[in-house]
Amino acid sequence: MKQKQIDQSYFLQSNPRLFEETLREFASKGYESASLNEILKRSAFNKGSFYYRFAEKLDLFVALLDTLFARHRAELEADRTTLYETSGIRMSLAVMVASLYRLHAIDPRYLDLYQRIDDERTTQSAAIGSALDASPIEKHLSDARTVLLASGMEADPVSLFEKIARVALYRIGSIAMTDHGWIPAADVAAALWNAAFPDRPDTSSTHPMFFRILPSADAKDVEIEIAHGEILAFVGPADASAAVLRRLPVLRDRAPMQPLRPSSWKRLIGIVAKETDSPPGIRSDRTVRWHFRRLDQATVTADDDPIAELGLSDVADTRLDRLPESFIRLIATGVAFLPKSDPVVVADPFGGTDEAQRRRICQMLLKRKSIGITILLSVTNVSEVWAVADRIAFVGQNGIVKTVAADELRRRYGEKAVVVRYLDSGLSRLARFPLSAIGGTEFGRFLIGKNVVSIDTESLGDADIYRIETGEDLS
Repeated sequence: MKQKQIDQSYFLQSNPRLFEETLREFASKGYESASLNEILKRSAFNKGSFYYRFAEKLDLFVALLDTLFARHRAELEADRTTLYETSGIRMSLAVMVASLYRLHAIDPRYLDLYQRIDDERTTQSAAIGSALDASPIEKHLSDARTVLLASGMEADPVSLFEKIARVALYRIGSIAMTDHGWIPAADVAAALWNAAFPDRPDTSSTHPMFFRILPSADAKDVEIEIAHGEILAFVGPADASAAVLRRLPVLRDRAPMQPLRPSSWKRLIGIVAKETDSPPGIRSDRTVRWHFRRLDQATVTADDDPIAELGLSDVADTRLDRLPESFIRLIATGVAFLPKSDPVVVADPFGGTDEAQRRRICQMLLKRKSIGITILLSVTNVSEVWAVADRIAFVGQNGIVKTVAADELRRRYGEKAVVVRYLDSGLSRLARFPLSAIGGTEFGRFLIGKNVVSIDTESLGDADIYRIETGEDLS
């Protein structure tokens, strides 16, 4: 069902006239009053082609919501650093309000659509209600409620805050726009906070525990803050991305800690050193069970048994030198995922593993994340981790280049697109455009004066994605 929604959303965005009339109709009339016939008539879209893609008006509306939410998430991504630096719910709420202002700048009808959603909230079908779960506003309110309750706030005022904030965010275009422009986002957030918690300071924290990775003295890294329970993957050449985990200092709760080195972190022995034959802490003359028992794992429940999680029960008493190389890598990765480890730090977790083993590792990653464990990974190929990571930190020859939300990378590169390869001062470059760009003015302007080598329709490989995001070769 989810893949079907993604396909329908992509199809809608690929047909500008249909998208324009769909947004116009639903934003001005809401779901109940919107006319599918009017949309098809104004867009001159063939009914047969439409019903080949969409079963009914509901499918079209959900596809439009997917597009709205994706564009709103992109605006929030612009404030990613701010979100991680916020000192409480009120500040993070200001960030949300500011993202809605930017969404209005793209197209005012997006905020009209949000307001229509709120107008019809009580009459919405279960299918629309399920689609709304993906709204950035709903996720923000859910996270805020969790943080406020965890900080000791009483349930009743927290519920009141949630209700007030929901109404305000969905109707921000009517509430915060004046004849002189937008009310400052911080003022809106302060008013919402004070309405629910009068005379009470915001003592909550949007990241009750986090790690800050600071630039090193000998590299040109960017500074990164990592939220508690986040999965962050460092992507780049094998030696460079793994070296980041060993070299960069980390602060926990803003208190100094030792650099991340295997010798300093007894439980982080899953770090794989590429230059050695075997991962640190792994002995080929010992059994699988021995490696976990020596790390205080002699007694575990069935649910927490990493041997069973990794599918190693049948070989638990087999020496490693009698197992394929992929099992050694799998064990090294599994050892780093012990329940007491936080953060979990693993270099090349998927190296040498087969598809079934990779799936087990991904399941283990997501299970640890669900209980609030922070996970740092290093890999060479972004496609290995963008389904499980929250953010990707691209690592170049001089350190960390940039961080990007994983879902944004999937949006950019997960589907086929038009790929233009061209030469620039003798260097090979490439650019990527959505299929709908063909024949458009932006695409035409880009080609002017370019020494084009090829124009193809394809999905980009990991090396091409890395080159686009960093300007460097993945080698």
